[in-house]
Amino acid sequence: MNLARNQHLPIRVPTAIAASLCLLMTMRACPPSTATHTAPPPVGAQLATSGKTASTGNVAKPSAKPTLVWADAQTGAALFNSDDLTGFDWEKQVLGLKLDAALDLLAWCQGAGQHRAFVVKDAHGVIYEGHYVLPICSMAFPGPVMHWPAAMGASKIPYTINMVDGYPGSVQGADDSRQAPRLRQALARAGKLGALDGAGAPHQTIQRVASNWVRRPDAPAVRVDYFPQTFRRGSKARAHFIFSGASDLPVHNDDIAIEMVLIAHDQPFRAEACIEGIPVDVMQQRVYVCKVDLWEPLEGYEGCECPAGMCSITASLKVQAREGDRRRVTKRWDFRPVDICVQ
Repeated sequence: MNLARNQHLPIRVPTAIAASLCLLMTMRACPPSTATHTAPPPVGAQLATSGKTASTGNVAKPSAKPTLVWADAQTGAALFNSDDLTGFDWEKQVLGLKLDAALDLLAWCQGAGQHRAFVVKDAHGVIYEGHYVLPICSMAFPGPVMHWPAAMGASKIPYTINMVDGYPGSVQGADDSRQAPRLRQALARAGKLGALDGAGAPHQTIQRVASNWVRRPDAPAVRVDYFPQTFRRGSKARAHFIFSGASDLPVHNDDIAIEMVLIAHDQPFRAEACIEGIPVDVMQQRVYVCKVDLWEPLEGYEGCECPAGMCSITASLKVQAREGDRRRVTKRWDFRPVDICVQ
């Protein structure tokens, strides 16, 4: 089996999501992987150069340090920053995110349960604290609320996020923290104020293709979300493994392995990738972000290139226990193949 160089980003978030799942995949064991496991960067922390604003046409100079950071209020981990914005419509209080930042934020939301707190910071400290809230939440929250029902499982996810005042509504007589002058000034300095266009426009969406849920006795249910816009030849494809339920696995389990297989529909091409040594506690963190290279052909397909167009992708996830120099599979989830359009 050909092992691709992969990267895994565990997203450390508490709380549970819920649901259920189904199966299929080649029943082949993964050989030891060459993937290394280093400490991942904070979610959404990667920087992108600023783009052109719709209102002025000026190009903002990329800064060594982003002007603004949206961060997890509990851990301080960055979710995204002003360099990740495609724009910020101040009048409507709508912001647009680039693809990678939007998917990092989605992973944070997928593990957040029904609500989670965040802060907006500049160089002087916190400008305001707000909350991400699912529309099914029965609790009320004053102040800024990130209204973005992306974690609800829709197949189309907007790049744009509405910042509303309070959930389920604003509190009469309370100040609207969203209108903080410091925030507006920082957005102007970053060149991000203006109407949204391009990928951040309201009519543009991120595509998600999800497997159904697979259940195993005495273990969480698992689902895989694939994002076709990341299936670009030469770059890393992205999948989110979602765990639901609070069931604990027996303590003798040591790690997790993930195998993914990509098969072209109309041409002879097959690629496989495997990641091993994933800590078992990612199941308690509810989301595991998997980024893999799937473009190097498997033995027997040498000289073949992955074509643009429709391909099938399958995945399996195994929990393993060490027995001497070997690993024994104690739980296995096999997911049905889904069709993905490779770019």
